[in-house]
Amino acid sequence: MRLEEYWGVGPKTKAVLADSIGEAAAIEAIENADSRALMDAGLGRGRATRILRRANGGDGMAVLSTRDTRAVYKSMLDLASEFAVTRHAEDRIRVLTPLRDRAAMTDRLDAVLSAVDAWTALSESDREAVVEAFGAHDSVTGGEHSAVETAVDLLDAGVSGGVFDRVAALHRDALADAADALAALGEDGVDRGVDDRLDELRDQYAAVDELAANRSAVVESVQESARGAEEFREAFRRHIVDETTVPAATIREAMPGDATDAADFVGESLRNLADGRRTAVEERREELTADLEGAIEDAREEIDAAVAAVDDAALYVSLARFAVAFDLTRPASPTTVRPSPSHKPGTSNSRRPTSPSNPSTTPSVTTIWTFRAGRRRRATA
Repeated sequence: MRLEEYWGVGPKTKAVLADSIGEAAAIEAIENADSRALMDAGLGRGRATRILRRANGGDGMAVLSTRDTRAVYKSMLDLASEFAVTRHAEDRIRVLTPLRDRAAMTDRLDAVLSAVDAWTALSESDREAVVEAFGAHDSVTGGEHSAVETAVDLLDAGVSGGVFDRVAALHRDALADAADALAALGEDGVDRGVDDRLDELRDQYAAVDELAANRSAVVESVQESARGAEEFREAFRRHIVDETTVPAATIREAMPGDATDAADFVGESLRNLADGRRTAVEERREELTADLEGAIEDAREEIDAAVAAVDDAALYVSLARFAVAFDLTRPASPTTVRPSPSHKPGTSNSRRPTSPSNPSTTPSVTTIWTFRAGRRRRATA
């Protein structure tokens, strides 16, 4: 499916997305209900949400046939999103659309109410641990690292049952190793702090590069303590060792034997040394990258399972917290809607969904329970 074939993506919107993140990434964001990716690309939140709702359940939007029902529906999603435990769960709630199939409605109700049972069965301290686990590793982009770290924390918290069963089935040690590897690989390769040798080589290269940019000062400093050619070479070696921590043997290898004057000698020595340190950095980084990518690939199945389990747990825990906060229960019929002429979106009575104790609001509880939610997928850039 082409980008312009999605509802709400006209020529201008397509141009914004294509210029910012590319058509392939924009299509992936729409299919994954990733509103933050669309907003980061330049779309407003409202437009991003409308596009994703249509893409992830456009047939259900026909249920909301009037402006009032759409306004009430939006206000309920806004309220439910306040209970989201992650930003990705918040995005998934905001793009929920009504289901049309009765069996699908029942399945969704069962999943949410199962999450309610699991959530209410936890002690207060366990609930706090769960919310903290989701929040500690939440990020704008979410993704594998966030999900794996969250899974490890949830496993450490020891929660299980219902919505947590898929997380509890994960292998903690394998995920911990995968989390280390994912953390080590940043957007630009191996991050600083991962490997002492790589950090040392990077520091040496930066120090040599700085000296090369100020070689006249190096010449002047070395000449102060040297009278002949051999003394100059030895003084230069000591100076570079002191300034860069590069080994003396490496410095000697970089020094030319046919330089005609001090400036040429210093300039060529520093260029050779900088080239050598840059090559050493690249070789060490490539070695570490290969090892880390191998470790991630070895744990791929467990990582994918963690992403799926954590994403669903985050969504259903969020909806469970919403249900508990408003004492929501299973409706008598999954298709019941009770209109209220007195309801006006944005007023105080629009802040509380329908429940047995609060029947006056426009949509029934099923309006929030019977939805189709978008799923985040692993990026394959």
